[in-house]
This record gives sequence, C-alpha cells and structure tokens, in this order.
Amino acid sequence: MSSGKWEYSRGVGSWSIGILLAFTLSLLVSAQGGMEGIQEIVITPGGNGATVKVTSGEIQHFDVIGFLANGSAQFVPATLSIVGGESETGSFDNETNNFTAWKIGTVTLMATYNNGSEELTDITYIEVIAGDAVRIEVSLESSTLPPDGNSTTIVMASVFDANSNPIENHTISFSIGEGDGNITTLNSLTNGSGTATALYTAGTTPGIVSITAEDITVGGLLGQVNLTLSSEEAFILNLNEGWNLISLPVIV
Repeated sequence: MSSGKWEYSRGVGSWSIGILLAFTLSLLVSAQGGMEGIQEIVITPGGNGATVKVTSGEIQHFDVIGFLANGSAQFVPATLSIVGGESETGSFDNETNNFTAWKIGTVTLMATYNNGSEELTDITYIEVIAGDAVRIEVSLESSTLPPDGNSTTIVMASVFDANSNPIENHTISFSIGEGDGNITTLNSLTNGSGTATALYTAGTTPGIVSITAEDITVGGLLGQVNLTLSSEEAFILNLNEGWNLISLPVIV
C-alpha cells in the first residue's frame, strides 16, 4: 500500500486535519478489533524506506499509521527514534515527533510498535538539504603580491546558509572594486563545498586592491576581500658576504 496518501502533514501546521483523520481512522479500527489487529506500520511522511527531504532550519512532523489486514488504518502510538546518521544533522523530539534539521546529511528514523504478539518496525530516511544563502566568505590563496603585472593568486568565494551549510550551483560574479589588476572567473558555479573561484592578476600600481564576489542566483548577496600590491628594496646584513640587496614586501 502506498504511503503517499497519508502525507497530509509536511510540517507542524496541519494539526486540525491530522486530528480529524485520526478520529475517523480510530472509529474504523475500533470496529475491527482494536490495535491488537495492526499488521503493518508506516511512518508518514515517508515510510517503507522512502526519503523525506527537510530544509536546514525547518521542522518536520512525523506520525505513524497502523494497518489492519483488511486495509483499515489508524494512527498508532509507536516509538520514533533516530537510529543512524550524524548527530549534528538534526535532532528529534520524542514528545512532539518533530525533527529539527541542522546540517546537510542523512539520518534514519525508525518506528517500533508492539501489537501484542509481535514488534512491528518501519524506517524513513531524512535528508537535510541546505537552506537559503545568507552569506559569502571570500578568501585569497595569497594576500600580498608584487605590482609586476604578472603575479597571480586564486580568489575563492564560498556561499553558506544560516547553519553554515555550503550551497551548491549558485552563480558567482567576481569584480575589482578598487585598486589595480584584472580578475578572470575560473568557475562561476559553486561546487559541493559551496565554492566558486577566480584568478586575480596583479596590476602595476602599488596599493590595496578590493575584490568583490556577488551571488547572482539570489542577487544582492556580497562578499569582499582585500589584497596588497607592494614592493620596496631594503638592505640586510649577510654575515658571510656583507651587505646584499634584497626585495622585501612593504605596504606602500
């Protein structure tokens, strides 16, 4: 029997429908011999090994339906618990049967119910997916370059949701806000780590260079990082060979 028809409650806001359905089902089952006649249980939503996707930061409510041999059904007070997966993926409240999603990953939700003669079980896989993008972190492979017109560094822009989950397949635009140099996008789409990349090539004018990354997919989400173009000659004392001229980076 398909569990799809029981997916009346994808969140915590359908209590009135759930109560009405539970009352109707309980009347049907009471005429069929009560809970001792339950032959199968199914978690809803999901059940029978199905996967339910929950967005990070959201709450998903679960119930358990019990079926008689003739197909009649009702909600049953089964025990629900997380039996597999990382704890940081989310938490399950046994009093409310609510799962709160945190980190990207998959956990296994198991239902157990004793019908008086045997223990019945069912499982649902809960897959936590990333929420909306809320910030971009921009970083550099090297934060200081000589103003020679040739030196380069990789620019990385990483997109995250409110729970620091990386967000994949967002389009990032790179630009230079101020300072000298050129920037070329290497990969405009964020990967599985939420990161897109660009290549900055140094200009010939010393100073601070400001690089901006914008998430075009959501629009208006910006991140920024600064690097320094600098060079100045300095004398140091080489104990073996006397004074030698070397180049040291100094902010101009």
